[in-house]
Amino acid sequence: VELVKKTLSGHSLPDQGRAGAIVCQHARTLGVWLRPLRDILVIMPPLSVSQQQVSRIVDALEAGVDHLACQLQQAECQEN
Repeated sequence: VELVKKTLSGHSLPDQGRAGAIVCQHARTLGVWLRPLRDILVIMPPLSVSQQQVSRIVDALEAGVDHLACQLQQAECQEN
């Protein structure tokens, strides 16, 4: 999963390279380990993964992205 500011233009996020780590740290609090490669998130489930485990991974990824979006919105508001 590549994290960008705008999907159509592919603009990078502020503090390029940190966004992936923020999402992964939040996912870890939910018990899911993701691998950040700057602003790209690598999902590496085991070879024998259940549908329930995939759902847990996707839910943690979504929660991490939501957490990042909240942080970015707060930073934007502080700048203005």
